[in-house]
Amino acid sequence: MTEFNIEAGVLKEVLTLVQAAGKTVKGDNKPLLSDCILHAKNDSLIINAIDENEILITMIKIKMEKKDIVESGKVPITLEECIEVLKRYKSKDKINIVCDESITFLRKSPKLKIVIPTVSEDSIKSQISMKDFPFKHSKGIWHTKTMKFDTSVTLDSNQFSEVVKDGEQIQYRTFPFTVNKNKLTVTVEDVESGRRIERELDSKEIKAKKNIASLFSYGFGNAFGNLIGEITIHLCNEAPMIIEKKTDNYDLTYILASTVLEDSEIEDENENEDIDETLDDYISEEIEGKDNEEEIDYEELEEIDEDIIEEDKENEQAERKSKRKSKK
Repeated sequence: MTEFNIEAGVLKEVLTLVQAAGKTVKGDNKPLLSDCILHAKNDSLIINAIDENEILITMIKIKMEKKDIVESGKVPITLEECIEVLKRYKSKDKINIVCDESITFLRKSPKLKIVIPTVSEDSIKSQISMKDFPFKHSKGIWHTKTMKFDTSVTLDSNQFSEVVKDGEQIQYRTFPFTVNKNKLTVTVEDVESGRRIERELDSKEIKAKKNIASLFSYGFGNAFGNLIGEITIHLCNEAPMIIEKKTDNYDLTYILASTVLEDSEIEDENENEDIDETLDDYISEEIEGKDNEEEIDYEELEEIDEDIIEEDKENEQAERKSKRKSKK
């Protein structure tokens, strides 16, 4: 059994962020996640989840008083149903939640008790363990305990609503981010139609060690669709974006995969030309001076997997042998 007490509005806000409903690349309005597991322990509630396409990692820690964690444990959650239940309570209502064979939501005065069925923990598709880190794949998510970033920007998240609208207007939902001369710009462009919107975002604080260029599309509208208020984003060339939001009630971290263009997607008359050179619109030169990269340390994340490094080395060696044979 798991039992804890929490304000209805806080839990509803957090579950909405985990659900991550928003505009997809195809223009549909749908959530990335349908379920998750909530961990109640010590003085916090923790959710770590990833969607089935591995586009967005969500890590949320809800700050609690120890007295409000009555019994530690796990709560398998169907997000849509739980959010609808929490809407039946006032935002400031303190509710008691008990998970056993079912999930019970109870406001003591005036009494309002709602019971819904629980789901099997094994049926939750979004589970992610910190031991799964690091990993990487074609969609561009990868992470290590000491992932390094060149740039951090603190700004009002509402500006990204306008960026999403830019994509809607042009009907092209790919968002190249560039940082140049301490200015963050997002340009939405449909080359075929000639439509283009270039938007400079107003930053409260920006720390840039390099010029940055990184491309995002999948999950962008989902990640920013429900964010309100001040956030900090961390960027690096052709790498995932880290999105952080800290409030009195919870700390949120999103890891949004960057978009990795396949060779076939890049029109290049010279097959031997370096891919970086075909992306001149997105990749800019490094700023002269010191190359000290900002370091973000997540204590829960493990060191980089040696198997991945070894695999990369073997691939490089095989490629060099192949080239030597072709020369002979």
